[in-house]
Amino acid sequence: MFLCPRNLNSISGVQVCSTSRNLTLSVSVVSDLLEYRNTVAISLQQLAANDFELSQLRQKTIAQQELVAKLETDLAAALAGRNTSDVDDLSTMDMLGAVHDTKLATNDDSSVLTIVLAQRDRLKLRVGVLEEELMAEKTRQTALQTEMDKVREDNVKLYGKIRFLQSCGNKAAETSVSLPEESSYSAQYENRLDPFQRFGQAETQRGYARLPLHDRASLSIGKAIMTSASARITFFFYLIILHLLVFLKQKRCRALKMRIQVLYRFAYAESCERDFQQDCVARFERHMKEHHPGMTVG
Repeated sequence: MFLCPRNLNSISGVQVCSTSRNLTLSVSVVSDLLEYRNTVAISLQQLAANDFELSQLRQKTIAQQELVAKLETDLAAALAGRNTSDVDDLSTMDMLGAVHDTKLATNDDSSVLTIVLAQRDRLKLRVGVLEEELMAEKTRQTALQTEMDKVREDNVKLYGKIRFLQSCGNKAAETSVSLPEESSYSAQYENRLDPFQRFGQAETQRGYARLPLHDRASLSIGKAIMTSASARITFFFYLIILHLLVFLKQKRCRALKMRIQVLYRFAYAESCERDFQQDCVARFERHMKEHHPGMTVG
């Protein structure tokens, strides 16, 4: 089978169109990848800020808990030491005013105890608020980590699409994609591929390379049509218009054929009538010559 120059020109035009469409797809994929990279950078900054704030809140909570414990210990020691010194240092004069001193000490201790207990309650309330903030920060950190994992997964998928476009022979996309994170995404993409899938991809590439030119052109056209919504819509309307044109052409040819058949029948009838007339004239002349030789036919 030989291809005419017109077919070669159409195939080269289709390849150029397919290459341009693949380049457009590659540019869109790269733009999506850059957008995901910006999202990851913002998420990392937010995560670092949240970690710093979380560490500060933890330190503050620990310091306040230590302060509460120290205050409670000091209060218990002060009350115990005061009671002991009062018992050991009692003198005669002190014993005389024991009732009055005991009332004053009881009032002072109760006022100090009330202040310390109120401060302890405030610190416990503050610790509870800080623990709630800590739980909220942990929840936010978990959400950010989930979003980062999702963005990383999307980046690996985008890298797989870039590899697919490069495998289709799009050299322009291969030279334009040069991202710093390409090596890490390449390693993640390769780790996700099992050996059987790699072998299948290699066999597919070898089979594609062994295809003839017209088969590769047909495959490229099919991929270009199937990967683009506008191309699928255009091809659909093209098929509808082509079928309508073929239907109208067949209808017109059928009408022309019927007209030709009618004309042929009329011509055949006229020819038969003319032949019949000539045969009748010839027989009449022969009859006149045989049976009436002296008469002339006018």
